[in-house]
Amino acid sequence: MHTPSFLDGSFSLHWLSDETFFSLCSRYHLFAGNLLASTTCETLFNATDHGTKHDFPCNLNAFERNTSSRWGSADSIICNHTILPFFAPFQSTETMRRAVSLMKGSQLGSMKYQLGLVAGRFGAEHPLKACSECMTDDMANYGTAYWHLKHQYPGVILCPTHHQFLRECNQKRRWAGRFSWTLPCEEVLYPPYTSEIDSTLRSELLQLADGAIQLAEIGFSRTFQRNLVRQVYSLELSKPDHAHQAHWESGNPAAFLLEYSERLRPFRPLNNLPSSPPGARSFIQQLVRSPRGYCHPLRHVVMITWLFGDFSYFLKVYDEAESQERQKEIHSHRTAPAVTSLSTSHAEPIAKGRLRPKVLKADVRSDILERLAAGASKAELCTSFAITRSTINKLLRAEPAIKAAWVKSQGRQAQLQRRKAWLDLIDQSPHDCAKAIRARAPDIYAWLYRNDRAWLFAQTASLPTGRHGNHSSVDWSVRDRDLENLIRASLFAAYGTDQGVSLTRSQLYSLIPCLPACLEKRSRYPNTRLLLHEIEAKASSSK
Repeated sequence: MHTPSFLDGSFSLHWLSDETFFSLCSRYHLFAGNLLASTTCETLFNATDHGTKHDFPCNLNAFERNTSSRWGSADSIICNHTILPFFAPFQSTETMRRAVSLMKGSQLGSMKYQLGLVAGRFGAEHPLKACSECMTDDMANYGTAYWHLKHQYPGVILCPTHHQFLRECNQKRRWAGRFSWTLPCEEVLYPPYTSEIDSTLRSELLQLADGAIQLAEIGFSRTFQRNLVRQVYSLELSKPDHAHQAHWESGNPAAFLLEYSERLRPFRPLNNLPSSPPGARSFIQQLVRSPRGYCHPLRHVVMITWLFGDFSYFLKVYDEAESQERQKEIHSHRTAPAVTSLSTSHAEPIAKGRLRPKVLKADVRSDILERLAAGASKAELCTSFAITRSTINKLLRAEPAIKAAWVKSQGRQAQLQRRKAWLDLIDQSPHDCAKAIRARAPDIYAWLYRNDRAWLFAQTASLPTGRHGNHSSVDWSVRDRDLENLIRASLFAAYGTDQGVSLTRSQLYSLIPCLPACLEKRSRYPNTRLLLHEIEAKASSSK
């Protein structure tokens, strides 16, 4: 039997509106009539397991060659039919260049680590999502349902068209259909979220989805400057008429953010948004302090929708700030003084009445040297003896021992002054971290760092760190109990009982999608593992 193929022109597929690359390949797999997913992979990618990743497909150069660029180049596929552009605006140009290169090549390698997804608190898994009403419309318009790109971006919880909750796919997970090709249908989608939500929460979820989509539409066209983004956030928080200003001035700037995140936390992947005042403060501080690295773009989208409401307003404020910075650079360049060399003949003449170097009497010279040895400043001596600095410098050059004593005394005085100033700053704000104190007196910190580093580090070691560690107070026994209760509650909701149920590991993972991520901690969750073992043992014995 002849298998239809695009290579011999038996049929031709075209991109559907807002379609993902994985969706196109899944439609080809269906229309080609291939029984095995590996057959489609071999045809499209010259390998039996390449290209099947739905979020970051790889081996796209091979796909471009095998299809004769019928569906576009590898670059156009990445930019227009994958979720990678969502991560570009807040990421470095070099990192994104490497990511594109990896997707074109045969292996993704550590790309998700490089993008900061694994440690980004929002997870590196991007489950396929679909809208029931979109599926109905697609069947009417195209004869098939397919995966829409706008639905796949992290943070898109509601369909931007129908304002309905998106449904996650139970395939293309680590435990089910990992290397399969699939299209949206009732059999592969979890039931929709049915709880009623108020108009405020619905509006916030739509703003979040709109922000994520706008960020992806910016894609590779521009890269936000991290320092400028930080300044824009800080400026918006400091506005006198801003809704959060009262909380900011009262020392509790995280109050509104905590309320906002509590409303969003029930929805994946937002479950790890701040759940406590320290966490909310840390969330804000990480985005308004001097940036030390790149974070998950969803963190920025949450901050922007909370702080600005509309992503377009943030873009407007950012563009204005960027324009002002550019104008400052142009102005500073124009007004920079020209460096010229002046001959001694054009040097400024000595004004009348200005002190000149002079010959000192023996007793005066002796007094000056004695005070220099004691560490008196040059300004003090110039005033006391009506002499110039040039005279003092000549004396110091003529008396090396006096100069050494003077330098040592001056250094000791400067050290004591800076030490006292630093300790005074600590006394004024005993709960501040070293970075916050340094920001108030950068010159003092810089001097101590260069000239008295050991003493400075000894003082800063006892200060608060200003950071809230992710695992500073993890109670694993409580987590174990909560996860066990979640499994029992899920079983009861699905089967009416949590006793005597027999399920395979794959069925358990499909019922509780967060379970495999929790079980990656192999030394944790002993009670949960015991419960899972009992459930799986019953499933094995019943076969």
